[in-house]
Amino acid sequence: MNIQTIVYRPNCKLQLNLLSYHVEAKIIGHHITYIQNYPASLRNYSIIIILYGVATIAPPFFFQLKRMHFFGVAILVSYIVSEIFYDHYILSVWCFFAAIISMPVYIVK
Repeated sequence: MNIQTIVYRPNCKLQLNLLSYHVEAKIIGHHITYIQNYPASLRNYSIIIILYGVATIAPPFFFQLKRMHFFGVAILVSYIVSEIFYDHYILSVWCFFAAIISMPVYIVK
């Protein structure tokens, strides 16, 4: 498998779905939920979720600064909390947590 198979094809598939099918953001229960009316055969985004998770959670663990590891742990914990307690709103809630976690990044140096 090459990089095109792993990254570009799922990304192109997602972009095509966003352009071809109805996608809507709604505020429900004080959270933003995204309604994506794709056919069932197009809803398998496990590879995209895994790649996105690796791209956002893993990098802080490769820094030599020890305090960056805490940042990585905070991102991971916020994802787990979002997944457990806010499953239907995971995108908006995790982004909210990430914004809060990112505020003190300048202290890491």
